[in-house]
This record gives sequence, structure tokens and C-alpha cells, in this order.
Amino acid sequence: MECKPDNWRVYVPVRLTITIPLITAATPLSRGQMISAQDVTLSMVDLLRFRRQGFSTPENVIGAKIKKNIRVGDVIEQNDVCIVCRNESVVIRAGKSGMSITTKGTAMSDGVVGEQIKVKNDKSNRIIDAQVSGVGEVTVAF
Repeated sequence: MECKPDNWRVYVPVRLTITIPLITAATPLSRGQMISAQDVTLSMVDLLRFRRQGFSTPENVIGAKIKKNIRVGDVIEQNDVCIVCRNESVVIRAGKSGMSITTKGTAMSDGVVGEQIKVKNDKSNRIIDAQVSGVGEVTVAF
């Protein structure tokens, strides 16, 4: 602080904390458990103490499967869940110019949103590359 007319200055120590909203566990979560809305909460987390990839909205994790045990209050990180899990059924979506096609498939590996994974089309038995777009859902370009 400073007062120029009286020519004095005071230095005040401050500690800045930058927080961001992230999804944390509201209940203990066990490996293999599917996340429900009651299992998670949005918490403000100190950015300096958290340097990994977390989730900012509950919709991104509800329905996902837990890969490891998570304690109450812990941030749910992207590597803690599989949005699309290996050997599980997924919806394959393809769309262009207002036209949309969906079919069922089987994920060949775990994946998080935005990641490219291999998916087996259950009708044709062809293995295709698809991008994870949501819980149990992948998108292909055609």
C-alpha cells in the first residue's frame, strides 16, 4: 500500500491461491465401480497442488468405470477412470451433413474422451479406429 501525499509505503505479504473447479469423490469409490451422480461433487482445488488432468463437469464421469480405489475428497483424474472400457459394448456414431448412423461395437482398449482407440463393429466384425466421445460412445469420421 502507498500514500503518495504523505510519502509512505507499507509492504503487505500476501499468499495467492489459484483454485479451479474439479470433480472429486463424495463417497469412497472402489475399483470396477460405475460412477453415479451421488458419488461425485464439484470442489475448488488448489491449482498448484494438482498438476494432472481432471474433470470439470460431472457429466464427463457419470457412468464411467473406476480403475483404482479412490478416497473421499480425492480428485478424479483421467487415468483413474475408463470412459470407454476394453471388451465392453459401445455405441459407434458416424455423421455427416445432418445424417447420422449408429451401431454397436466392442472396445478393444480403454480410452478417455478425445483418444483414438480400436473398436470392433459387432455387425461386420471389422476393426475400426474411432475417437472416444463420451461414456460408452465413440465417433468415426466418414
